[in-house]
Amino acid sequence: MNDFKTWISTNKIPAACGGAFLILFLLLAWLCFNSWTGLTDKITAFGTTRSELESLYKQKPFPDQANLLKLQDAVAKESAGLDALRKELAKYRVRAVGDLAKLVQDKPQDSPQYFQDKLRERVNAVKSAAASRDVKVYPGFYLGMERFENGLPLPDETLALGRQLTVLDWIAGKIISQKGTELSEFVRPVADNPAKTDTTATAKKPTNGGSKAQQEASGADLLGTVKITMKTTQAGFREFVNDISTAPYFLVIDSLLVLNSAQEPPRKDALPETLPTDGTNAIQRLPIIVGRETLNVSLRIRMLDFPAATSKESTK
Repeated sequence: MNDFKTWISTNKIPAACGGAFLILFLLLAWLCFNSWTGLTDKITAFGTTRSELESLYKQKPFPDQANLLKLQDAVAKESAGLDALRKELAKYRVRAVGDLAKLVQDKPQDSPQYFQDKLRERVNAVKSAAASRDVKVYPGFYLGMERFENGLPLPDETLALGRQLTVLDWIAGKIISQKGTELSEFVRPVADNPAKTDTTATAKKPTNGGSKAQQEASGADLLGTVKITMKTTQAGFREFVNDISTAPYFLVIDSLLVLNSAQEPPRKDALPETLPTDGTNAIQRLPIIVGRETLNVSLRIRMLDFPAATSKESTK
């Protein structure tokens, strides 16, 4: 050991070169070992990927003919179901009936005045029928179209307003058919009605493609909304809801609030206890607790329409 130390001390340059060579050799051996390990992993991964690729080449890619036939059959069934649904919803398409149908035939410049005259006739007919059935309507009632009592609509909006009037007149007729009803509100919220009474007849079409696609897919247009507030009997309210559910138009009750007109229930001692004359035990006759109160009803009804299919859709 002393001789080795003596040799290093006397031969510093060769000793330093030998130490550096040893360090570089160990570093090179470590790098070669890591590279060989990485190369082995890459060769193994390449072999696995090549085997998978060769197996994919040997397989028959999808869809095959059987899957294609299944897909075509599913598309045909869905299309048939969609056509059946469209035919069913076409029954609820709103068309101006009676004298309002002439709005389509008349000249555009004559339609506003014609609509105003027919609106006045419908309002007077509803008021007259209400008076004969002991139904009270609020002052200023005009089937939710008060603006057109003294003002003409635009020519382009008369057709949409005529369809709205057809439905509103039907709803008002069902309300006044219940004797003793008190109608306190029958209005069309302007924000919920596509046929703007101060702009154009049709709703503004969306400009972005997604919203337009959703609207076309739905197949339904919002014809308008009417807000109704009335006081009626329980039987009358039940009949009105039944009429809405079986209406020839597609009507949706958007919101409904029902309150009893009587704030407190009848007293249990409203009827006195009666004693039988034959000496048997007395039986108390309970009064009717539920069934005679009138109801304060407030609801919003959406009127939906289903336009006719376009020529492009009909040829599919």
